[in-house]
Amino acid sequence: MVVGDFNQILSANEHFSVLPHPLPLTGMSEFSQCLMKNDLSDLPSRGAFYTWTNNQPDDPVLRKLDRVLVNDHWRDTFPEAIATYDSPGDSDHSPALVYTSAHIQKNKNSFKYFSLLSTHPRFKEIISAAWSEQTGVGSGLFTFAQKMKNVKASCKQLNREGFGNLQQRIKESLEQLESIQAEMMRTPTDSLFREEFVARQTWNFFAKALESFYREKSRVGWPRLWLHFLTRGSVGH
Repeated sequence: MVVGDFNQILSANEHFSVLPHPLPLTGMSEFSQCLMKNDLSDLPSRGAFYTWTNNQPDDPVLRKLDRVLVNDHWRDTFPEAIATYDSPGDSDHSPALVYTSAHIQKNKNSFKYFSLLSTHPRFKEIISAAWSEQTGVGSGLFTFAQKMKNVKASCKQLNREGFGNLQQRIKESLEQLESIQAEMMRTPTDSLFREEFVARQTWNFFAKALESFYREKSRVGWPRLWLHFLTRGSVGH
């Protein structure tokens, strides 16, 4: 299996532009011959057809530059394999994901701690209460894991209550951007290019606002916080 940005299209239908653009005919021919000689062809796919955009609203260009190529031996080994091309988001290329089974499951998002939480006036109170909760009987490592689980749940709740609005706006604006991009990458139109440009600007605005908010408001880092608790006995032993 060969995966990546090949910077080349195979046929004319893999290029879309509002203004006329010359096709790289020599490169297309050489790329096609290369795949034939190496017995490579596209893995069945879902999602976006075009995988690259130049992000130029005045002269938008879409092309299928990213591919997942396999040979017959790979197909025989993974007969149900499929590739999915997602919306590019803040990039100019669509990410390609390969599943060896046709049944695609979404992974759960991992927990991420943001130092922004430490600016909440009840942060220390809530973390201390979560750490002090009773846990099951077990080894020291087991007890520590249970306490950290309680802390994680409290952090999630605090994030929803204190900082949910801005993050929700970012999430919704990115979902809107990706939704427009998904349609644009399948059936591009002038209006969709304009909508994508506006949606990208909106997402960038909220993302930069949150970045600035984190930079200005974050005061206590996670390592410093735990050092403070451990040296003063605020959390416990």
